[in-house]
Amino acid sequence: MCLKFFALTTALWVATSVLWAQTNTGPVMPGLLCTATDGKRSVTFVLSTADFTLQPDQSIHPQLGPQFKADFDGSLTIDRPGVYELILTENGEIAGRQQVRVDETGVMSIHFSYERKPGIARQQLWWRSEFFKQPEPVPWDVCVHRGTPAELDATGKIAAGRQLIEDLNCTGCHRSSKGFVRRRAAPVLTDAGSRLKAEWIFKWLENPRHFQSSAVMPVFQESAQDRADITAFLLTQKAEGSAAAFPRVVSDRDGKALFVRYGCNGCHSEGHDGLEGLGSKMDVSSLALFLENPIAVDPSGRMPGQYLTHTEAAQLAFYLAESTNANFAQPIPASNAERGSKLIRSSGCLNCHVLRGMETGLTAPALDSLHGEGGCLAAHPAANVPNYELAPWQRECLRAYLESPDVSEAPVQDFHRRIDQFQCTACHALNGPAKLSFAPNQTPPSLVDAGNKLRRSWIEKVFGGVQAYPWITARMPDYGRENIAFFFDGFAQQAGAELGEGARITDARVDMIDDGMTLIGTDAGGLSCLTCHDFRGVAAGAETRAPDLTKVDDMVRTDWCSRWLYQPSRIVHRTSMPDFFAGKPDWMVEQDVNRLLMALSLGPKMPAPAGWHQDPRAYIIEVSNEPVALHCFLPDSSPRSMAVGLPGRVSYCFDLNGCQMRYAWTGDFLDVKGIWTLRGAGPPRVLGNKFYTAPPGFPLRIGEVTTAPRVTCQGYDLINDRPQFRYDIDGVPVREWIIFTNQTLNCVFDMGSLNTDAWFNGGPQASVDGGLAPSAADPGWWKIPGGSNVRFTVTIPVVK
Repeated sequence: MCLKFFALTTALWVATSVLWAQTNTGPVMPGLLCTATDGKRSVTFVLSTADFTLQPDQSIHPQLGPQFKADFDGSLTIDRPGVYELILTENGEIAGRQQVRVDETGVMSIHFSYERKPGIARQQLWWRSEFFKQPEPVPWDVCVHRGTPAELDATGKIAAGRQLIEDLNCTGCHRSSKGFVRRRAAPVLTDAGSRLKAEWIFKWLENPRHFQSSAVMPVFQESAQDRADITAFLLTQKAEGSAAAFPRVVSDRDGKALFVRYGCNGCHSEGHDGLEGLGSKMDVSSLALFLENPIAVDPSGRMPGQYLTHTEAAQLAFYLAESTNANFAQPIPASNAERGSKLIRSSGCLNCHVLRGMETGLTAPALDSLHGEGGCLAAHPAANVPNYELAPWQRECLRAYLESPDVSEAPVQDFHRRIDQFQCTACHALNGPAKLSFAPNQTPPSLVDAGNKLRRSWIEKVFGGVQAYPWITARMPDYGRENIAFFFDGFAQQAGAELGEGARITDARVDMIDDGMTLIGTDAGGLSCLTCHDFRGVAAGAETRAPDLTKVDDMVRTDWCSRWLYQPSRIVHRTSMPDFFAGKPDWMVEQDVNRLLMALSLGPKMPAPAGWHQDPRAYIIEVSNEPVALHCFLPDSSPRSMAVGLPGRVSYCFDLNGCQMRYAWTGDFLDVKGIWTLRGAGPPRVLGNKFYTAPPGFPLRIGEVTTAPRVTCQGYDLINDRPQFRYDIDGVPVREWIIFTNQTLNCVFDMGSLNTDAWFNGGPQASVDGGLAPSAADPGWWKIPGGSNVRFTVTIPVVK
């Protein structure tokens, strides 16, 4: 390992800049230059920092094999004179260090080399000085290089070609033997006839970019008749059932407010992924259904979900569908759906799109065998070739990639490419400010240094819908787990951090925990952390809120938390977190920081600090993206009952003694103060509004309606975290599973083989899918015919 650091004063820097101006007219640019080779290829590229973590089969650059040598060159901008120590670490061990004095503001030129060894490769460049004694990773915004070597242009073209390969889904037709070249799933065409308007499909097929300039679907140059026939066939692809009814009060004005609140304008702006004319593509009901679960239609994750309620989806749909495009509402020629079915198979549509019951038989040359001439890359593609209307520079970049394809997975480059693909910087700061501006205390967290900061499990939870900052109205979207699983380790890999959970305290001392809780509290000697930080889910009173202290240890790595506590302003500029320990002796700072870390390591088991008071909502159980089930005594039910809260703010009470759902409600779930205080002196309080109450008597009968059955509870199982209740009716085993979907509460009954008819009466609100409607002779009772596999669903509309 060769490590050299050179300090330049301002005077020498000026002289050097003049010399550079004579030899290189390139501007000062962010990042460090890296020139690397694996013995077969050499590449020059820019890294925002010198940090990386690589698995054994990964490389620092996709054009190189895993075994490489690299030289790093550039400068660090210095805005404060002083003594600096630069430390280069390899796999957590110091590989080189040098102390330098900078007498004036300016730059510090650096050069060092790296040679890959077998196994995991991890490098980080750290520094410290007399005014920040805790070593910290050198941040991205001080790393610069001067000049633009010719090699950068060639490397940049190859990288741009790689991104086009993924964005255009070239591997949909041209399969690649390299697993790290990702496909981009196209929208699912199953049920397209229930979702899309016929006139829109017909015009879209003519040229998708006439509707949306950023569209990546090619033009297949079909005739008007071909497009009409394909349209006719797609219209036959209908969804089962019907869309849920809209809430009674829906406003396009509210939809416009939601569009801004949830940051939709970060991705959908005029000129890029615009939403103009959307009302010509889908009607309001179809658009609302899509917005509730876009991943089901577009599995690529490029259009993520926002965990919208049915009402929110309807409001957004009303707002977005106001915009129409007259060009996409023209009449369609007479058509032949059967011919359209054949064209779908023969035109290559199914190489990208999924359509239930259909597969493509088309094959194309493998990506590895292409050389960048003809075909899709021709200036004027042939009539039987997809036409992406590529600009000359795009064809040049694709040719560059095909002539020099990637040979390794390279997580640092992959990270930044995927950040761009999913447009994360629309809301989050990373190597620059976020695209959008937010109201005070509503800014989504910065992603700068997130790899050194966050535990892998927490990153996974946040991508799964857990709210780290519940007061922020903008939501972390649902991209689909498969699409974003790379980021679980990707943040740490591009930061050169240890993979996984990182440092954690497991042997905290009791005396230091007590001292730490004193520091957290508001008594004499305390730092009054509760002024800003939530605690056990109780919101802080300050206007500027900070994360719940009981979740900090689950969220952040202990070593990062230590640096943060020492000097928060070093990590996040203009943070509202005070530098509590400024001016204190080093030994005292170290002691207090360790006390705080040990107290925080208890997580949810932290004792209540001085000055903390629970508010009434401390006993309210909230349901977010996962079901919640609680055994308890509930009003109007037996002492042996279960309250189940479902995502979507719909809950129900199931009587385990009586083996039936007693009632259901919308809104908040339960207030459990009655059973969590005073030794369970009272039952939980049902919150929200009841929308369904079961009629008297057991609702399910076998054989005779007039005969009350003998019912025996057999327990329950969990299916997708939702209970499936098991019980016997006159010896016949029954399974009942209750779910909420499409604005209805659905009770799915499975009775197996039944040699007689069954009957169900859920009251006037309930209807039975799979049963015969009640007759005048049997009012309220739906008949379920017997058979070898008796299964039926009771649907109850949800009225919010």
